[in-house]
Amino acid sequence: MLIASIEDFKKYVPVGRDLDITSIEPSIRKAGDRFILPMIGEVLYEAICDEYSKGTLDGAHKKLHDLICAAVAPLAVWNYAQAGGVQIDDSGIYKGKNEQRWNLGEGEQRKLEQVYFSDGMDAVDRMLNYLHKNLQDFPDYATSEEFLAERHSLVPSAATLETIHTLVYPRVTFRTMREALRYFENRRIKPVMQDYYENLLAKMDADLEPVDKTARDLAREALIYLATARALITQTVRITGEGIEVLVSKYMVSTAENSRIEAAAREFEKSGESALQALVSFLDKEQPTGYQAAVISPRSGKCPDKGGIAFF
Repeated sequence: MLIASIEDFKKYVPVGRDLDITSIEPSIRKAGDRFILPMIGEVLYEAICDEYSKGTLDGAHKKLHDLICAAVAPLAVWNYAQAGGVQIDDSGIYKGKNEQRWNLGEGEQRKLEQVYFSDGMDAVDRMLNYLHKNLQDFPDYATSEEFLAERHSLVPSAATLETIHTLVYPRVTFRTMREALRYFENRRIKPVMQDYYENLLAKMDADLEPVDKTARDLAREALIYLATARALITQTVRITGEGIEVLVSKYMVSTAENSRIEAAAREFEKSGESALQALVSFLDKEQPTGYQAAVISPRSGKCPDKGGIAFF
């Protein structure tokens, strides 16, 4: 467990007098399994839980556990409230209604639930920032599949993604969009770049030639726009006034909003396809090592069959 007592739980969120750790324990586990474990990997996650249970947390691991709990506690409250049977007010989370205290209306309850979710996401972002700034203290994370997979890619970080978009909860939103980024990197960008793709990824920033930098910028632009379109359509993220953010699981999309999402996705798709075409033209011109321009066959005089590429 990440949090084993109600006293420890109270360090991170306000709690009503009648709440016991047994009732909220499943939500704590779910929050950890859903939002933390995929981010830091099973080895480090289990090590932190084990050290907490044994009372041996120290140094960087103790700091990390505190940051994890600061995320897990509000996310557990959010998850607990989704199941019903509890209420939240300005005094904390309670098991049930009490006529002697103020009860929130349904709309107010949902707003407060969203605050807990937002606080949890902000805390996950702080946790990831801490990990990335202190990789030397977390070798299990630095060598994990979760970390290495995003490093060996054209868009290896939230900072790279933010060259195109503003992100709410940057690292969390970036991780959420990884599926869409991987999808287009493997299916569209890598085949277009041919063997030059691996040659480019193998180079350190200091070793990049001007040709490499331009090719990488074009490839990243195409990849980010195409991936954003997919993430919007699959309802992985949504666009808000503050930027792109993770979509809450219970979020309902109206018909009007769905039309706006589809329109935005089409615009992002257009931008991505334009950048991809610019990348091909640039590579055809520069012919970097590992890339060979396609040989254009003479036209036969027959009209080609009409068709296109399905986006999804």
